[in-house]
Amino acid sequence: MFDNANVKNILQLIAEVSDQNIIASDEVKGNVTLRLIDVPWDQALALVLDITGLGMVQEGNVVRVLPKETLRAMKNAELTAATTAEKLEPLETEIVPVNYADLGSVSGPAQDLLSDRGKITNDQRNKALVITDVPARIEKIKELVQLLDTPERQVMIEARIVEVNSSYSQDLGVNWGLSDENDRSGGQSDRTLDAGAGGSFLIGLPAAGGVATTPGLGVGMTFGDVLVDNTVLSMRISALEAAGNAKVVSTPRVTTLNGETALISQGTTIPYQSSGDDGLPKTEFVNAELKLEVTPVINPDGSVILEILATNDSPSLTGGTSDAPQIDTKKAETKVMVMDGNTTVIGGIFVENDSQSNSGVPLLKEIPILGNLFKSRAKANTKAELMIFITPRIIQGK
Repeated sequence: MFDNANVKNILQLIAEVSDQNIIASDEVKGNVTLRLIDVPWDQALALVLDITGLGMVQEGNVVRVLPKETLRAMKNAELTAATTAEKLEPLETEIVPVNYADLGSVSGPAQDLLSDRGKITNDQRNKALVITDVPARIEKIKELVQLLDTPERQVMIEARIVEVNSSYSQDLGVNWGLSDENDRSGGQSDRTLDAGAGGSFLIGLPAAGGVATTPGLGVGMTFGDVLVDNTVLSMRISALEAAGNAKVVSTPRVTTLNGETALISQGTTIPYQSSGDDGLPKTEFVNAELKLEVTPVINPDGSVILEILATNDSPSLTGGTSDAPQIDTKKAETKVMVMDGNTTVIGGIFVENDSQSNSGVPLLKEIPILGNLFKSRAKANTKAELMIFITPRIIQGK
């Protein structure tokens, strides 16, 4: 315990306990009262200096104790001397190459490290910085360039495009035929009649003794003489049902830089004729393609943010009134976060067409039940669904 003890005596005691060389200037004055138990010497020294408004400068095992105002003045003098020496130091010029980063993104932060006489020039042709300054400043700028000039990370985009099509059609029809011929003596005919009624007949009948070459059911019947001699009534019945499924899979891959857009497209170009400004015909083209645009952004934790735009353009089934082909467009746009190597899926690009038609003899085809003998019925259904699976993979290393 010390009661109103001279601060120099306290410093001398701390020097003996710590085996440090403590030098106090003549400006060190004052008394202090303290009682410390089990306090490390460095903590005790810091407390004494703080209470008495003193500071220290340690060089090796030598501690210089000075008033804080004196220390601040010494530091300001050192800075002034360093600035004066830098202004008198000769300038040097070095060329620092930039391999990966954009010159503007490197030269901007480097400008803050220049002295009042320094300057930086961007050499776009050689992709380098031309630096003119004192050697110490140039070294600091070179260290900064080394930190900023790192290779951009890349992402490989693996896409699996699956398109599933299913179709179903059904055609049923009945066709009637009536022929009449009046023969005179001598084999000459002065009157003939041929008539037909009913719906469409899609199935080709085989020749006598042959086999059918068209899918479906086709039946032809002749009833012989009916009503009067030489009058023949015939009937043909057709039934056709078809179903099909198709699956198209493509697996394109593309590699892009972090933050840059990768484009994957597949399709066809449809030509059409149009008139130019001079009135002459010219050929133009319109694209019908499946296009996928993906922009990856790599996060520090290894996840990847994907901005995805998927469009599927196909020729319209309904046609149009203009000369240019009509294009049906389906588009899906989203933004998701996926871990490296994981897969996200875009689905729901779904199109279904359902059509049904009846054809036959007017009035007769409207008769309940019996009307089925004088008409044909066609029904068709097509479904198409597109699913896109996207997997980003971060390419490690250069």
